[in-house]
Amino acid sequence: RLVNRYRSGLLKEDEFLKTINWGTLDFSYYRDQVAFPSGAKGAMTVALNAPRTLTGKIAKTGMESLTPQELSLLPPNFTVGRDSYKTRFLENVPHQMPPEAMNRLFTAQSVWDDTMAWQAKNFLDRHPKQILVIIVGEFHVQYGGGLPDRLKARGVSSVLTFSQIDTRNFTDDLLSQLVAPSPRDGVRADYLWLAPGEE
Repeated sequence: RLVNRYRSGLLKEDEFLKTINWGTLDFSYYRDQVAFPSGAKGAMTVALNAPRTLTGKIAKTGMESLTPQELSLLPPNFTVGRDSYKTRFLENVPHQMPPEAMNRLFTAQSVWDDTMAWQAKNFLDRHPKQILVIIVGEFHVQYGGGLPDRLKARGVSSVLTFSQIDTRNFTDDLLSQLVAPSPRDGVRADYLWLAPGEE
């Protein structure tokens, strides 16, 4: 409802961000995504994420620290992502942490994925003729290990993934490596979009 009010101009941006507890991220990076799609009949934006307070708490103190009310926010039959996804995730954590902290971070990441999948499935069940475009950080999509896995596990049978690669600072050889299927993880996405990003 809040997103719809913001999109329709009934809620000013500063009020919208305050109401949803946006935090310190620069909203200009996300404004176009919230406005997408625009102009099409029946177009809408759907908020799929888990509350940041929930994932933040899981990352800091673990699932066992959640209150009954917080546990009720988890998707039914929540499970963490597959082992290969966890391996890639842990390889990308910027600094070494104790194993328990790494596991908490991955659990929080999995809550993002599974909550988005659960909310997407609920939306598609209510709007079976609707095409749902989910704009999400690329890591959630790469090699099918995160969000695509969870969508399929929740019964969304038609899932196509797109991966955007900023080509500015890569040689042809490095780009070839990026787009080639990984011997360990498989194909990066169903479709790859190679384009130079903005300076």
